[in-house]
Amino acid sequence: MTTTPVQRSVNGAEPRRSVGSRRHRRGFWVVAFAFLSVMALATAPSPLYGLYRVRDHFSLFMVTVAFAVYAAGVIVALLLAGHLSDFYGRRRLLLPAVCISIVSAIVFLASKSLPGLLIARFVNGISIGIVASTATAYLAELHAIGRPRATAQRAQLTASAVNVGGLAVGALVAGLLAQWVAHPLTVPYFVFLAA
Repeated sequence: MTTTPVQRSVNGAEPRRSVGSRRHRRGFWVVAFAFLSVMALATAPSPLYGLYRVRDHFSLFMVTVAFAVYAAGVIVALLLAGHLSDFYGRRRLLLPAVCISIVSAIVFLASKSLPGLLIARFVNGISIGIVASTATAYLAELHAIGRPRATAQRAQLTASAVNVGGLAVGALVAGLLAQWVAHPLTVPYFVFLAA
């Protein structure tokens, strides 16, 4: 006997969704929020580089190096781990990738010099490479199970909006916090750690 995500009530009234599909619809938004938070953390350092330059006394060229180190982390993760969620499962890869992102935020908080900043950027790049590939696929799967009669456009649009929107949110929030709060090199990371 097979089960369907939609069950008819006894009196033929409105169809009732099963618990499983409701759980997958909630999971869809939890994954979307985690994806947004990780992507936001990726761009949080961008508006802070001027402050890092003053604190750590490095050149504009080193800002370019910091971006390159981040990009190297993303590329390494995409090449080596981007496909692993196909074999081991989305959740099994997404949770450690989010933890790697948390580690990068902690390294940002603890770093007091340029090498620490570069390590944090590389670790952050690794988390982004894993999360971007895994969360995009996971959102599509959760949407298909949670709303089996709907088209895939909602999942695709959400994944794209969260990916790009997270990048914008991170820079915007970090920039605003750097402008208006004390400790601008720590508060943004605490905010994204909380998220």
